[in-house]
Amino acid sequence: MARKLQVEYPGAIYHITHRGNGKMKIFSDDHDRERFLLRRAESLDTYNAELKIQLEEITEKLELLREEK
Repeated sequence: MARKLQVEYPGAIYHITHRGNGKMKIFSDDHDRERFLLRRAESLDTYNAELKIQLEEITEKLELLREEK
């Protein structure tokens, strides 16, 4: 089922969760995790967004807050 469009406006803060299917690990190894972090940094630059805080990172879930500029 498709999600509703997210309303975006300057100064908005979004809670983002990455979770593995069936609570499986989201990174297969350290190299995989580093590639994700690099792509996340590139995406933040592309969309002119700022990572406010990384709330939690465990092997099967990653949570962070992003602020719209």
